[in-house]
Amino acid sequence: MRRSRIPLVLAVALLLVTAGCQSFDGSAMDSSALSSEESPPGVVDGRLDNETALLAAHAAALNETGFETLVTANGTRPVTFGGERQVLNVSRSQRTVVAAGGTPYEYHTVNREAGSRFDAWANGSTHYLRGDVGGQTYYRTGRPHAVASLAFVDLLGPRIAAADYAVASVNRTDDRTLVTLRAEGTTNATAVFPANATDPSGYRSTLVVDGEGRIHRFEASGTYAVDGRDTSFRLVFDLVRIGDVTVERPEWVAEMSA
Repeated sequence: MRRSRIPLVLAVALLLVTAGCQSFDGSAMDSSALSSEESPPGVVDGRLDNETALLAAHAAALNETGFETLVTANGTRPVTFGGERQVLNVSRSQRTVVAAGGTPYEYHTVNREAGSRFDAWANGSTHYLRGDVGGQTYYRTGRPHAVASLAFVDLLGPRIAAADYAVASVNRTDDRTLVTLRAEGTTNATAVFPANATDPSGYRSTLVVDGEGRIHRFEASGTYAVDGRDTSFRLVFDLVRIGDVTVERPEWVAEMSA
């Protein structure tokens, strides 16, 4: 059995998403509406001032409780087959479930346009991967991913750093305060638009976080062109569940280990 370092399969950093974004004005609310006790890590005076602090708190809080996330990405990118360049639609999703402490975990990645699927499970020592690509199934093992990777810090970090976020609304319930921050435009188009994109424009993003720094939702969209074809993208990260997570070893892992 081949052992290798397995990258997190859903490379959504390279994906761009289909049209559709929520309308907002991107203006900051009165920062006095958000008390200092309610402010998420990294949020100061109604603006996101330190994305590194926010992301560190996000990973640490999720590691403590366990979690489930769903990431979807849709868009268009150029692909070369047999020396011929084509522009194809891309539609991928990944559901990730992680127990408290970072293992065991599992994720399931589907690329609908390509007809591929990847399933992964890991304990404290080994990451197991089953891939189905083009009707061919293969297996790999490697080292488990760090919680920060499973919490998509590598995906979220560059995108959050590439925009100026201001608090737009505060939603208080009996057990949690959720703060919505919004940004219009980007300070680094190469971090949020794909390689090969031209004429990037209309970038908008929304970030929903709680007082402990957990990112409950990140949504970004924009328009661009590929080989002269106008297109758009949409990327969504959703925190589906916090705590009460159980991850069982699937039968296909037992078969690999036999």
